[in-house]
Amino acid sequence: MSPWASLGNFISTAERVRLPDDCTIGYIIEGLLEVKLLHSPLFHSHLENLQRLQGESVLQQLVLKFPLSFVSTKVTLRSLDVNFGAVLHVSQIVARQMIAQGVPGAIVNVSSQASQRALRDHAVYCSTKSALDMLSKVMAMELGPHKIRVNTVNPTVVMTDMGRINWSDPQKSAAMINRIPLGKFAEVDDVVNSILFLLSDKSAMTTGSSLMVDGGFLVS
Repeated sequence: MSPWASLGNFISTAERVRLPDDCTIGYIIEGLLEVKLLHSPLFHSHLENLQRLQGESVLQQLVLKFPLSFVSTKVTLRSLDVNFGAVLHVSQIVARQMIAQGVPGAIVNVSSQASQRALRDHAVYCSTKSALDMLSKVMAMELGPHKIRVNTVNPTVVMTDMGRINWSDPQKSAAMINRIPLGKFAEVDDVVNSILFLLSDKSAMTTGSSLMVDGGFLVS
C-alpha cells in the first residue's frame, strides 16, 4: 500500500470516529507495515472513548484552555496522555516493527505552533506540544541509523469541524488572524500536503525538524 493510499485510509477513519487534529499521523504507517495498530489496547480504547463524545467535548478535552491558576493535575495528565503519551506509545510499536522488518521510512507527528509560542490560558497545551516536538527530535536521533526519519508539522488553527466550532466567532478569531501575516487560518489540505512532503523522498534529508504551517504566525 502506498503512503497516499494509507493516508486516505487514515483520513476516512478520522472522519468516522471524529479523531482530534492532534493524533499522530504516524498511524498511517500501519498500512505500510501491515501492522494492525488498532489492536493496541491504549489506541483502541482512545478511539472508542472519542467516538462517544460530541465534537465540542473532544475539543475541550484536548485543547484544555484554562488559566494557569485553574490547571488541575487531572487536566495536566489528560493532556499529557493524548498529546504526548499516545504518540510515544504508538511510535514505539511502529519503530519496533520498522526496525525488525528492516523497513526505512518516515514518521510525521502533528504538533502545533503553540509548541513554540506561549499562548494565554494554554499552559498545559503549549507545554505538551513542546514535549512532542522534543520527543520527535530524540526519535529522529535514535531512529536515524535505521533509516527512519521523524519530523513534525506545526500548524496554526486548522479549519476542521472542531476548528470551526472553536473559531467561527469573528470577534474571537480576529485577534488570532490579525497575528497571521497571510491573514487566514489553515485548511486541512495545507496540513495534509505538508505531511505528504515529509513522508516523501522529496524530504529525504530532512529529519528532526518542525515544519511550520502557520501562515507566518511565528514571525509576526
